Amino acid sequence: MEIRNLETKLATPLYKQLKERIEEQIANNVFPKSERIPSENELMQLFHVSRITVRKAIAELVSDGVLVKERGKGTYVCDKAMNVQVQKINRSFYEKCRLNQKEASSKLLKAALLPMPQEIAEFLEEEPGSLGVYIEMLRLADNVPVALDYVWYHIRFSYLLSENLESELYEIIRKRDGTQMNIAAGYLDIGLATAQEAELLKVKKVEPLLIERVNIVDNNGKPVHYGKMLIVGRRYRLYY
Repeated sequence: MEIRNLETKLATPLYKQLKERIEEQIANNVFPKSERIPSENELMQLFHVSRITVRKAIAELVSDGVLVKERGKGTYVCDKAMNVQVQKINRSFYEKCRLNQKEASSKLLKAALLPMPQEIAEFLEEEPGSLGVYIEMLRLADNVPVALDYVWYHIRFSYLLSENLESELYEIIRKRDGTQMNIAAGYLDIGLATAQEAELLKVKKVEPLLIERVNIVDNNGKPVHYGKMLIVGRRYRLYY
């Protein structure tokens, strides 16, 4: 295994350099998926760094969902992406996590009544510039960021702004008026995150991300919301 020493004269902290070097080894399949990586002592010897540097790098990689620790066994390259079936009946993020035996959580980034852009207003059958319920959310599975959710709800769902938005919104809507969520149209694309999005998702700006756009209607065909989700593909796998 060819290993380059870390650069002690760089402004980048050593543990950050080590983190990037480990990610390189994973990308090059030197550390294969689902396999155990070298131990702390081995990493210290390979990269000529201290134990605290190794531990900080590993801790960040575990937090990012790149590595997983197994008590008594070691640290492994994670290959446990969520499997999400694409279907007409739209499941909430929380439902998808439950199907994958993962604990879902959300972090609210923004929620407000805002004027809707033309594309959004047309789908929600309102005039451009009229108010809609705009919600931005970071989605996590087992405390690992997997997606950023950007959603415009029809104004009739403005009551959501008085609810706990970090809870299961689809369940709140179902209990309140019985609305069933159905996909009217969906699109998949590939794109890159902004610097702020990359920081929230704990990915590099150059990592390609899945962009899922969906138009959601109720059982009567009335528009419910337009959503765009920026997805870390290696942590969230769509299947048909």
